[in-house]
Amino acid sequence: MDLHRALNTLLEQLANVTIDGARTYLLGDGDRELVQAFMKGLNRTAPLKFNHPGLGTTVTRAGERLVIQNDIGVTDAHVLVVAVTSETVTVTYTDVHMARLAFFHSLFDDWVVEWSDTLSRRTTRKQSGGIYHLSVGTFAVPDRERCCAFLAHLGSRLVFLIDWNKARKQLRNFLLNKDAVAVIQQAARQETGHRGFLELGGDQLIYAALDLATRVPLRYGEPLHQILGREKTMEYLSWVLQASAEGLLRGESRLLIQDRCRGELLRYFRTAQVELLERATAHATLLIDVALTLQTSVIALRSGSGTDRLPRNATRAKRWEREADQIVSEVRTLSRRTEEIEFFSSLITAQDDALDYLEEGCFYSTLLTDATRYPESSSGLEEMAALSVSAAREFIRALSAAQFTRSGSSREEMQEFFSAANRVIAIEEECDDAYRRTEHCLIREVDNDGPLYACTRLSLAIEESTNSLMKAVYVLHDNILEELRR
Repeated sequence: MDLHRALNTLLEQLANVTIDGARTYLLGDGDRELVQAFMKGLNRTAPLKFNHPGLGTTVTRAGERLVIQNDIGVTDAHVLVVAVTSETVTVTYTDVHMARLAFFHSLFDDWVVEWSDTLSRRTTRKQSGGIYHLSVGTFAVPDRERCCAFLAHLGSRLVFLIDWNKARKQLRNFLLNKDAVAVIQQAARQETGHRGFLELGGDQLIYAALDLATRVPLRYGEPLHQILGREKTMEYLSWVLQASAEGLLRGESRLLIQDRCRGELLRYFRTAQVELLERATAHATLLIDVALTLQTSVIALRSGSGTDRLPRNATRAKRWEREADQIVSEVRTLSRRTEEIEFFSSLITAQDDALDYLEEGCFYSTLLTDATRYPESSSGLEEMAALSVSAAREFIRALSAAQFTRSGSSREEMQEFFSAANRVIAIEEECDDAYRRTEHCLIREVDNDGPLYACTRLSLAIEESTNSLMKAVYVLHDNILEELRR
């Protein structure tokens, strides 16, 4: 590396011809076309480095080889040397970061390049970090046109190596490492790069946007994907990298670009709210399924026929409860931060309590195989089961209406929500009355403690279910009012 650096300094002093920005010396016939091809690609993307130094290119002929050297950035042991012959293009690349070397390889996935095993070497220069890695790639040249195309592609990729590790580390504050690399790869494919993002402050650009988008600022280093989800966070950060580069290239003010990043993040948070409501609605659909199953079991108890289906109903309800638990886990993960959406955690907890009570009721129904001894109590249970189904249906109506009931909503949309919400509250009161009547019947029928206990637990489970739905709708109701006040 020391010898290469010394020779490069000597070559720069000897170079006497400049071709499209490349300093050249002793070129042969036909070499100009190859240099122009490399520089065409390099100059196409070079503006994306903005104020960062680097990409200086020197070219000379050494026997049968045309040798192209690029300093990439200003880091020690970060060098590219390209040797071109009539048959091959050999790329020798050194880097102090193994991860960036792997990224460099990925830039040629659409080209047939054979890479040798990477060699690691220790250098005596302390500023290089002690270790650098060397890799050699070979591209077989089918014809001169294809050779020029490869050189142009190679030159166009170099700008995406500048400050690569810095960008990866800053994006890693919001994403998993592999996802941060994927965002940088996407920026390279789109030829927008990551340098514009760093020019505008890098991770501080995102933290400033979060301060505006959330009432509770994200703690330094806390992953953004815990709020928006992995895919949405990658999508947003890819957009930021692209908007930063394109805005700076158009000469837009930094303040304007920063405002756009903030506005886009607000849009993603609103999208996250809609997605959370959709997940809550999916959970409520399972809630209706469990409520209908319990109603079927209670009717079977009342009629005295079909009681053999009760264990199967309980098994189905348990399966739906597990599916609902998965939704609850997803909602709690996504609503872990920010006051704007943390109410979803309270909402999903309340409605999941309602589902759990109904599933518990399905289990207790299996303990009542002979309801003929409890005609009055089973009648009350049937009424309560029907009310639980009505409450679940009105609740899902309220959830669906809530997706459209925000600031600026029409009068009809707001009335639809409040009508459904108040109906859930009214049903809870009806179910509470039915529960008390059922309790009175049970007290008069205490000739057998086993069925009595089962009936008591079943009726209590149904009543607690509607009570939980009432709590859930109050959470939703208060959030809607808060939203409309803004």
